[in-house]
This record gives sequence, C-alpha cells and structure tokens, in this order.
Amino acid sequence: MKRTVLSFALITLLTACESEQPKTDVPTPEPTHEIHRQAAWLLGRWENNSDQGNLSEIWKKQNDSLYHGASYFVIAGDTVFSESIELFEKDGEVNYVVSGVEGNEDPVPFKLKSSNESRLVFENPQHDFPQTITYTHKGDSVIAVISGKQNGKPKKEYFRMKKIN
Repeated sequence: MKRTVLSFALITLLTACESEQPKTDVPTPEPTHEIHRQAAWLLGRWENNSDQGNLSEIWKKQNDSLYHGASYFVIAGDTVFSESIELFEKDGEVNYVVSGVEGNEDPVPFKLKSSNESRLVFENPQHDFPQTITYTHKGDSVIAVISGKQNGKPKKEYFRMKKIN
C-alpha cells in the first residue's frame, strides 16, 4: 500500500511540475496549398530565343493560392502574341485561366487533370483548341505543349523554354 501511495504521489508531483513549466508555442504548420505543392517549380522567367522570335513566360506568386503568368512572343521588337494566365486554387481544385487570346473575348478556363513533381496537365474538352495544356519540367527547362483537335484533326504545338531566373 505504501508503494502505491508513493507511486501515486510521485506521478502527481511529476505531473504538477511538468504543467508548471513554461510551454513554448510551437507554430502550427500552414495548410498545404495544392497550387504551391504542385506548381512551385513553374515560378520564374522562362525563355526561348530563336530565329523565329523570342518567347517569354513569366510566373509570379501573388499569394498562397494564386500564381499569375504572362506569355509573350516578340519578333523584331514587336509583340505579336501575348496572354495573361491565372493559376489558382478554389474549392480544392487548381484552375488555369487564360485571358487576352485573340479570338476569345472571355477568359478560357482549364482544370488541373493530373500532376506530379515535374508535370502539370490542364484540360478543357469544350474549348476549340487547345483542349489540353501540359507543362513538363526537367532541370532548368520546361516544355509547354498545347494539344487537342483542330478542325477534327489531332494537333500538338511544343514550346521549349529555359529558366532565366
């Protein structure tokens, strides 16, 4: 009996001492945002300078659930193509929305269909062309591919770029 009382007293004493010690506030981790987990490698400036012209795609993080992209194609100092892109998370889904494309007055939305640490695949089966946009990352390079059917025929266009910063 003495042993039980002594054990109980020791446990009570240790528990009391433990609760009186100051506790350090350990910050709780931020919630993992899908966009950041899946697409952080896309951030920065990507370019392809060729005889046909200069292609640039610039991605910036606006906040934890929004990236803003801009794509330009310049020939002899003239911008012949430009578009604005928003990559954002809403209701647990990652969305890719393109604005400013000639022939499309309204923004064109694509949903993230699949991803891994080096690839993002966005789809919009109802869009005329492209229906799929894929980014594949390897080292300091990225290949953007737009694909789908155009006039009933399969079509793919490749855009290879190197990271500038």
